[in-house]
Amino acid sequence: PMMRWSLVCVVGIWLGMTATLAAVPSPHLQTSQPARLEFVRNMTLQAWNAYVDSAWGHDELRPLDHTARDWLELGTTILSSLDTLHIMGLHDAFEAARSWVKTDFNPADKD
Repeated sequence: PMMRWSLVCVVGIWLGMTATLAAVPSPHLQTSQPARLEFVRNMTLQAWNAYVDSAWGHDELRPLDHTARDWLELGTTILSSLDTLHIMGLHDAFEAARSWVKTDFNPADKD
């Protein structure tokens, strides 16, 4: 179940990024590796910020109407994003997510 949910998250983020990529002229994608890495990092941060603005603490963001959806009511996007945020060096976002886990994550409250 967790692997399936992780795939759902990746696909959701990818769909959000795909819409953004379609609007970006192709020369941006034909630049050096550091520039491409920075581009991906910025797109990840853009997707994360959309989640924070519209669905913080909920399981997922519905990107088309900017609403939250819960199916486990565990803040699963936050949980599954921790490693990505850390690896990508998005330290402020990582610390915010980590803080939420420490203060608000309580699976014992769920049935």
